[in-house]
Amino acid sequence: MKTTFSAVLKSLKHLDEVDKSPAGANANSLLKSASQIEYLFVIYLLDEIFNITGGLSQALQEIELDVISAQNLIESTIKALENLNNVDKCDSIYNLCIDFAKENEIDLPKLKRQANKPARFREGYSTSVVFSTPVEKYQSLFFQTSNYYYGRNQISF
Repeated sequence: MKTTFSAVLKSLKHLDEVDKSPAGANANSLLKSASQIEYLFVIYLLDEIFNITGGLSQALQEIELDVISAQNLIESTIKALENLNNVDKCDSIYNLCIDFAKENEIDLPKLKRQANKPARFREGYSTSVVFSTPVEKYQSLFFQTSNYYYGRNQISF
């Protein structure tokens, strides 16, 4: 994935610089989106999830499907997804993104300055989550994504 994505970024940069048609404008838009650390983080996370679920997907598409084997494969896939849902794995994916960003000259994550709410609006309103480091922000994104993909839809046999 790393090599392919680097090649895509280089191609988009080239199109943006050379092509002044609508295709060049589209390349510029894609380049801006793909050059954000949030985009990279989700791509790396989805790559992990698809690597885990890929074998199950292939097995379930076979013409002759053994139900017992499929059930065992489903259970092992669910267990692997549950094992993915931890802080160490999140930090590992975050570090991969940071390394990739440095190699491809992508801006590293920064936290935006937090503004205080005016006093008249503070009472009775919930405060938004404030992260003290970029790692905390991406841990939050990681667990939101992982809960969406496999934390809410428990399968039982």
